[in-house]
Amino acid sequence: MTSERMEAIFTPLSNIPQHFLSQGTAQGVKSMARRKSKLTEWAIVGIIAIVALSLLSIPFLTNPYVPAGHEAYIYKKPVVFGQGGYTSTLTGPAKHGVSWRKYAYIIDIRPTPYKEAFKIRMKDNLNVSIDVYVKASPIKGQVKGLIDEIGKDWYSRFVKPEARSICRKAIAQYSSEEVPRMRGKIALEIKNGFKEGNIQIPGLDSIVKGRFIKIHSVVVSNIDYPAEVDEAINRKMAARQELEKKATQLEIAKRDAEIQVAEAKGIAKSQEIINSTLTAEYLQHEAIMAAKSLAKSPNTTFYFVPTSTTGMGMPLVLSPKK
Repeated sequence: MTSERMEAIFTPLSNIPQHFLSQGTAQGVKSMARRKSKLTEWAIVGIIAIVALSLLSIPFLTNPYVPAGHEAYIYKKPVVFGQGGYTSTLTGPAKHGVSWRKYAYIIDIRPTPYKEAFKIRMKDNLNVSIDVYVKASPIKGQVKGLIDEIGKDWYSRFVKPEARSICRKAIAQYSSEEVPRMRGKIALEIKNGFKEGNIQIPGLDSIVKGRFIKIHSVVVSNIDYPAEVDEAINRKMAARQELEKKATQLEIAKRDAEIQVAEAKGIAKSQEIINSTLTAEYLQHEAIMAAKSLAKSPNTTFYFVPTSTTGMGMPLVLSPKK
């Protein structure tokens, strides 16, 4: 086969004059061109669909973060069908990692004080306002059980109603005057339990036992009385202070009297001793000694007049006028 003939065979159809092509061959070429155009269109649609699906899936990609002092309950949400629910727990600080539609309940496991305010009618029928602080927390590593059995709002759903009931019973058994000095005991009764008559009332420790929660402490504080009660207490305290003042004064007076009695007894004793030694001869001797002392005075003249015929006794001492 000559080269000219070969070139003629492999000449592109587009270079062959139309009148040399059969009608069937022209239609086949056009059909191939249409199929190629369709394939290109489908490829573009596929790329657009992939991009759209990628953009739509971004909101469903999650990466839960758990801060320090917290524990996460990780769960999955199905889009339309499939199985969701709990997958794992995670203790902070940590990140779960990027995942498809995984979310978290973040639970604070640090001990936290929860305030409960009360207005309670006491044993003496007075209404007293009292605040009780219950410090509680979920137990570390037991968040799954807590969420499954109680829920993420564990305090308000479970602990709070029980705490308020126990607090009312524990506080109401005391009088308004007893509460301030008994609040330490009341706090222990709320936590550990107490007896109401012959009935044992369980404390918060017993209530939360086995329920994934720990009660760390209970504090009773901010005891407020009605205005009239405050005034009565102030009057009572003032009267008590006055009584204590009087008692102190009485004690001082008793001590002063005892001192005076002791002094009087001392004086009487000394007088008794002196009287037992003051004989007539001793007094005469003292008188003579006094006379000698007066006689030594150079500027004064004295007359000694005996008072008895025996010369005994104390003489009269006369000083003449100048």
